[in-house]
Amino acid sequence: MDNRNKLLIISEMIKQINDMTKKMESNILFFSETHQKLRSDIENEAAYYVNIDYFYGLFFERCDIYREFIMQKILLFNLEYEKVKSSLTLIHDLRTYKSHTLDKAKVHDNSVIERVEKWHFRLIGSKRIGDGDYLVCSNELIDLAKNILDAMLYCIEQIGRDSRKEQMIHEMLMAKDSYCPDFYIESQFKEIMTTLEVKADAHVLTKTYGKNIRNKMKLFSSLSPEEHKEKIGLLIEQILFSKDINICPLGGKRIMEEFGLIPGKELGNLKRKAIELSQEDPYRSEEQLLILLKDWKESVD
Repeated sequence: MDNRNKLLIISEMIKQINDMTKKMESNILFFSETHQKLRSDIENEAAYYVNIDYFYGLFFERCDIYREFIMQKILLFNLEYEKVKSSLTLIHDLRTYKSHTLDKAKVHDNSVIERVEKWHFRLIGSKRIGDGDYLVCSNELIDLAKNILDAMLYCIEQIGRDSRKEQMIHEMLMAKDSYCPDFYIESQFKEIMTTLEVKADAHVLTKTYGKNIRNKMKLFSSLSPEEHKEKIGLLIEQILFSKDINICPLGGKRIMEEFGLIPGKELGNLKRKAIELSQEDPYRSEEQLLILLKDWKESVD
């Protein structure tokens, strides 16, 4: 069996999904553009690993905005949700196994290793891939990707015929408007840490809390760009000082204005205290917290 002919089909399916969603709503680009290219010499080691990177990018970067939406609709339309989910997980695992140094002593890492090596063993009878095994593994990798795209394409077709089509398009637009990519979240961590004089690794914090921030921001999809940025800032301040994702409504910017401060350590200390006061009673408003913070500052000055 040789699946290299399916690579052209996959490329056409990607284009078809983009064309169909754009026809439904011109502001939606389901799969973003990429410089990555699929390699057709799939019997070669290098091509196998390049194609793993390509499919990882396709499903976990280029459609990251809409992946959760499309998975919900695949479940709604009974389109082999569990099969698609497990295929996505395996592609993610293959990329992690390829690109990272994994430690069997860590539960997450060991799970990835076990899933990938079990897949290898099922295909080639060995946990490790040898020189003659790349065609077999490439064929299976291509089938995984095509099965996912088959479900996505059929799902988009179903949306186009569904009586709830307009509502679903609106959901996609809301997902687009509220989307926070990692690079943006990381830039906000850096900006706020500079303002509050907090030392931490913005990249590590983004990898740790990025998904939680994105999930939380889905609640605020109707905000203006300025309000959106402000809300992310409040979440980041909360994480920096409490590792808690529940928002303290009194932000660093307001504290700076009310107390006549400049960015620095004192501002960071006051924000930390504001979060403590908010955690004592989550129902306290911004104004109530400001009054309590002023009282506290007077008592310690």
